[in-house]
Amino acid sequence: MAAADHSRASLVGPFQFWRYRLGTLVRQHNRIAAQRGDSGEVSLDQVIDMLSRQRWLCVYCRANLQLVGASLDHIEPASRGGTHCIENLQGLCQPCNSKKNRKTDAEFRLYLAQMHQSS
Repeated sequence: MAAADHSRASLVGPFQFWRYRLGTLVRQHNRIAAQRGDSGEVSLDQVIDMLSRQRWLCVYCRANLQLVGASLDHIEPASRGGTHCIENLQGLCQPCNSKKNRKTDAEFRLYLAQMHQSS
């Protein structure tokens, strides 16, 4: 069984819920990208595979996205020229996505390191 297939098989119960929830997010992101004139579009299966590769964990805080809810984030923000393609998307928990806002991945990692040093 392939890695993605194994990940999907282990999500039989919550998978149906997440398929619906992520489908809504994917359609919303695709619609916004089209309104911006970005020709990129991602599929639900691409997003599920991406989250499976992340093991359904937030990239930054490692929160379980099946429990806290997944949000889609552009690694290079669309507002700063990032494209709407699967290679530029990552799964984050809502708190990390809100804190990241318009920061690039590098800027946000620096911000997190500074926050960690000050605490």
